[in-house]
Amino acid sequence: MTVLGWVALVVILVVLAGCGGSDGSADTGDSGGSTSVPDSAVAADEAAGGRAATGKSDSPRAPGSETGEDIAALARSSVQNADLIKTATMELSSEDVAADHAEVVRVVESHGGFVADQEAYRDQDGRASDARLQLRVPVDEFDDTVAALEQIATPTSSTISTQDVTAQLTDTRVRIAAQRASLARVRALLDRAESIEDIVAIESELTRRQADLDSLLRTQARLADQTEYSTVSVSITRAWAEPAPEDEQSGFLSGLDTGWHAMLTFITGVGVAAGLLLPWLGLLALVAVPALWFLRRRAPRSDPPSE
Repeated sequence: MTVLGWVALVVILVVLAGCGGSDGSADTGDSGGSTSVPDSAVAADEAAGGRAATGKSDSPRAPGSETGEDIAALARSSVQNADLIKTATMELSSEDVAADHAEVVRVVESHGGFVADQEAYRDQDGRASDARLQLRVPVDEFDDTVAALEQIATPTSSTISTQDVTAQLTDTRVRIAAQRASLARVRALLDRAESIEDIVAIESELTRRQADLDSLLRTQARLADQTEYSTVSVSITRAWAEPAPEDEQSGFLSGLDTGWHAMLTFITGVGVAAGLLLPWLGLLALVAVPALWFLRRRAPRSDPPSE
């Protein structure tokens, strides 16, 4: 027997033991003795529980009244097939995002999958620049779908993960079967109850066990959906083309082109320098002209030479 087989066997024994203990405490009433189910009903429920554990029944079983053998068979069938949750995340670099976006959708639908969610973005020119898609594909088509998606555009990164939830899903299925059998026995007690106190106590226990069963069913549905359809997240980003290198020139034309650009650069530099100095020259003239006039007035005059 494999490791999963031992795990399933242990889960079956624990669930059956728990159901037996909880049924006995709920069906016989509170410890204080405020309400109690008639002794005949308790004996009938214990007898039904014993027949369910041994797999024997005196009358045809109603839907939901699984026996111990049914639960064991369910656990063995679950262990034989591994339940895997597969997920993938990839980023693609594309020259035409819109075309590759449509190609991704076509590939997924051709493999029996569908698009669960998608977003598209455009640049200022109206061209598609980015796209995000969340895909759901059958788990059997997961590997082929991922390989086909990588051929659409250039993959820049890719991550694939696998999670084995066989033990968790098997435990959930076994607990659901045991909970349904427990609910069937509690309903039988409710049909045989005579006093109002017994009816109220049994209905309260029935409501609690039904809520536990609904929670288990939601967990089973979530795990079953993840193991049946894998999730693939695809991100498409536009690849920016690098400018082509210019042709290099040589010889006389190359020197002429270099000299021409150097002359233009020099003229531009002279013009920039003149533009920077012109405001300062005007300011300097406003200060220098009065200063020179004042200095000339203060300078001593020399007498004319005598004859």
